[in-house]
Amino acid sequence: MIMNPTHLPLDWTFLNILAEEDPQFAQELLKIYCEDGQVCMQRLIQAIETENYDLLYSMAHYLTGASSRRCLLKNNKETKMLS
Repeated sequence: MIMNPTHLPLDWTFLNILAEEDPQFAQELLKIYCEDGQVCMQRLIQAIETENYDLLYSMAHYLTGASSRRCLLKNNKETKMLS
């Protein structure tokens, strides 16, 4: 069973199912998700700084979509704010 610190807004049940109870695979999935998220956040910041609202919308939509497609984030107010 994968550890599940309750302070993180992740859907640990789904992640365990997705990773077939394999902690190393779950770690790899989270690593990829976090790396992808960092790139998105950098692009979000760039969009804000350059007032590129099309890119801002696109990156916010991508980030929330990536979360829901992977079912990693619980349905929380931060995710809803980006939508």
